[in-house]
Amino acid sequence: NYAVALRDIPSRVVVSASFFVIRVARSDIVSPDYVSWYLNQPRTQHYFKRFNGQGVSIPVVRRPVLERLDIPIPSVDKQEKITQILRCSAEERRLTEALAAKRQKLAEAACHQLIESVEKE
Repeated sequence: NYAVALRDIPSRVVVSASFFVIRVARSDIVSPDYVSWYLNQPRTQHYFKRFNGQGVSIPVVRRPVLERLDIPIPSVDKQEKITQILRCSAEERRLTEALAAKRQKLAEAACHQLIESVEKE
């Protein structure tokens, strides 16, 4: 199970039965990004798993289980700090992956240079 905060959803969208659309009625009080983050937390995911149907091989969140979930709502300032930390973390991960890819290319180029220098000898 994974929650995502979406923006600019077309009005004529059909949602599969395996998805829930959770709308935040007051985005001035509750950030959709915060709700998405909270739903993805290991503690919340564990809660969902505890109440999965018996014998279900594919994890499914049942609507009554989702409706019973209490989501703590910190101040808007704290919600914004949480989402800012998440954005920074995601950007750091993206940059780290890009750096690792560039280092890999650099290592491959160095190895090819060594092979080429042996072939010229």
